[in-house]
Amino acid sequence: MPAAGLPEGHICRYDLVAKRPYDSAFPNKTPRLSGSAELEFLLKEGNILMWAGALLDATYQWVDSQLSENKVTTLPFAIPRLWFAKAAIATSTATISKPSGSSGTRTMASAVVSAYLLEEKIEGVFVKFLHNAQAGLPEKWTEEDHGDFYRTAEFLAFSQHVQYVLTGCLAYISDYQGDCTILMDLQIMTSPEYAFTGTLFGGGNLAEGFRAFPKQHLCNKYCIWFSLPSISPTEE
Repeated sequence: MPAAGLPEGHICRYDLVAKRPYDSAFPNKTPRLSGSAELEFLLKEGNILMWAGALLDATYQWVDSQLSENKVTTLPFAIPRLWFAKAAIATSTATISKPSGSSGTRTMASAVVSAYLLEEKIEGVFVKFLHNAQAGLPEKWTEEDHGDFYRTAEFLAFSQHVQYVLTGCLAYISDYQGDCTILMDLQIMTSPEYAFTGTLFGGGNLAEGFRAFPKQHLCNKYCIWFSLPSISPTEE
């Protein structure tokens, strides 16, 4: 969204993209939802972004506190500094006439015609770092072949371990994707006890994925260096 398109006195600091939901039941078309349904869907997405931002902030706060407490000035690796795309919800509205009571009279009211998720634009290469149905880095990825993408994915896998521990094994972020700086379209995974049959944090909050996480997560150099406790189930 160029600054020239904003009202006088407003300044846009970012290039933006506008996303609008559609009915995915029709794969070969993009049928639109009602304006109210679009807004309801995007409010849920906004809720996920808000809580994911808090979890990622908590991850960095924990990392920084560990470095500060142990007076660490140099590390054997870099700490990628990522954030979720800055976002806002926008709506277009129209004034409509609707019945008022049983007298047959009508009143004018404002109604949502369409809703959009406005997000900070990603300029780099878009990559899926981690999936919500399978913990672990993409198959066949190596640091030699994938460079910063591999190192970013490795750090994000470590961040899941931190979040899992900080929340008492109740939640972590998954479906990490974006570039090596800005992330978007994430998913929060929660214990099935709190998932409310998939409605909490959206349909991508997969119970089977959450249950499998302790078995599938492989500790990497970040987990080991920061001495995170093992989350692997104990063999009986």
